[in-house]
Amino acid sequence: MRKNEFRKQITKKDCVPTSFINAMIYLFGMQEGIPNEIVQGIYLKTINNSDGTSGQEIKNLCHWLSNYRNSRYKNFLVKAIYKDGEDVDFDELKKYVKKANSCALLSVKADNKKDGALHYITLIRYEDGYFYCFDPYYVQGRKEDKKGNELWSLGIFEECNLKISIDFLRRKGKKQKYQSEKDEQECVLIERIDK
Repeated sequence: MRKNEFRKQITKKDCVPTSFINAMIYLFGMQEGIPNEIVQGIYLKTINNSDGTSGQEIKNLCHWLSNYRNSRYKNFLVKAIYKDGEDVDFDELKKYVKKANSCALLSVKADNKKDGALHYITLIRYEDGYFYCFDPYYVQGRKEDKKGNELWSLGIFEECNLKISIDFLRRKGKKQKYQSEKDEQECVLIERIDK
């Protein structure tokens, strides 16, 4: 596994562009180069107001990324697919991040508040019931259920800083940090296309 230096967000509202940048770093690394206009486009298409990024802006960015072509960066080809609501399937996410040259973004709750804001994280891999992710708004912490099963943990897991149980993400009922209601869930499947 190559070592990546993922980015942390710099405001409370830039988790979406930061997660997209981290996905590009994971898929392409710094040595191969991410075109400057990709970085610029990600920020321009996702930061348009002080309320964060809308689902429509994320859809537009996915379309733009999937159709991006530049003769100087012939190897920079991606496929980005936006899904929301009932189309977000954790089993599909699990299979997707297990594929080579693929990762995903997922919206989760940023805190335990009932009407808490949604927050984006980058899913890098899946192993033994856990997604290994990078959360751009890192706050050390850990959550266990009453039986002592780990639900999620913020720490250092190679290049990731969050591991989160797929069973915890699937749970219905009282929503906690890192869970979301089905109708508000969003994800983006991102794949590097090799010629």
